[in-house]
Amino acid sequence: MVTHGDEVRADGPHRNGVLRITIACTGVAAARFSLCLHVKSRHPR
Repeated sequence: MVTHGDEVRADGPHRNGVLRITIACTGVAAARFSLCLHVKSRHPR
């Protein structure tokens, strides 16, 4: 995880772009995680 918090806060519009990317990545991660849980629950070991 790379954090450039201070650099990002320096200018507003750029922060909005980073925020959107972060939200998108979080959404993808959550979707993958829920899919993984779904598959695991269907195929118990």
